[in-house]
Amino acid sequence: MQMAVFKIVPVGENHSLKAKLNYILNPASTSSELVFTNFLSATEPYDEMILVKRCYQSQKNETLLYRQFMEFILSLNDFESERLDDFYSCVQEVMDLISTLDGGAYQIIGAIHTNTDNLHAHMVLNNINMQNGKRFALPRDELRNLKLKINDILNKHDFEKIEMHSLERVDSA
Repeated sequence: MQMAVFKIVPVGENHSLKAKLNYILNPASTSSELVFTNFLSATEPYDEMILVKRCYQSQKNETLLYRQFMEFILSLNDFESERLDDFYSCVQEVMDLISTLDGGAYQIIGAIHTNTDNLHAHMVLNNINMQNGKRFALPRDELRNLKLKINDILNKHDFEKIEMHSLERVDSA
């Protein structure tokens, strides 16, 4: 049985928030109708995310110098990719879930890419909570719980579950 895939993309030092936003919002990959946001606008997401980072930046917490974001990807199987409307609803729910992890208010923007054989969504999360400046972290047990909740969302929309075998620890630097 083929399964959906949910992954957290490792971010190297050469990846900037602006470059990642340009990539996920590329008109060759998506359309404006397939872009979602929580706690920010779709027109100026970079400026709004940087504003939150600057509000909480201090000499001790140099938020602009380290990893600026987390990227999540949710990919469907090829045979499920004809159901764009259902996937649209599913991605909105997943983004709502991710942006409020740990009781937080994390800015997130996502886009469904339709330029490949399978539908997939890229979601970019500001790693600084806009309410309290807390840095986003996703320990192994919380990653497992997140995947279980995403499976519930996928099941509700009659999509295949995601693979559960990769439970690597992901913390914001």
